[in-house]
Amino acid sequence: MTKRALITGVAGQDGTYLSELLLGRDYEVWGVVGPYPGQFLEWAKQFEGRLHPIDADLTDMDSLLAAVEVSKPDEVYNFAAQSSVGNSFEQAIATTEVNAVGVLRMLEAMRQLAPDARFFQASSAEMFGNAAEMPQRETTHYRQLSRLLRDARQQRYPVQSRISDARVAVRDAQDHRRRGALQAGLAE
Repeated sequence: MTKRALITGVAGQDGTYLSELLLGRDYEVWGVVGPYPGQFLEWAKQFEGRLHPIDADLTDMDSLLAAVEVSKPDEVYNFAAQSSVGNSFEQAIATTEVNAVGVLRMLEAMRQLAPDARFFQASSAEMFGNAAEMPQRETTHYRQLSRLLRDARQQRYPVQSRISDARVAVRDAQDHRRRGALQAGLAE
């Protein structure tokens, strides 16, 4: 039986590579193209009948329900995101609607219409901050920098100043340790 995949952000670099990989493994792929398809639609024509571009939007629950209903996926890959750091600060609410609430909408659409489908959420290692292990896993602990970003969003502090404060505090602590080690070495 042919597996079926639904990929959001299919017109982006990762979505295009993944669709090509899955098609090579005899999947049937539905791809949410998004607002900037570039050359994707032209490229997709070579896979006609196996790669199905569809319209949906992570901010629109009805469109996600329709996408899940038409694709009947075994697997869902969410690559769609607002990924511009500058825009994320300038349009924080819109970014949250896509990057956080949009994921919840997709999971709800899957819960309703494809509860057995597997889900992959693409993200960034930046969410872990200064992680102690590479690569990160589901069990990787968050480090202080990520907590500062979370606190900054919750309290509406300017993020850049909080990050700068954290970097200064880390640098000061490192300098203090170095001075202590030097003094200890001189005392011996």
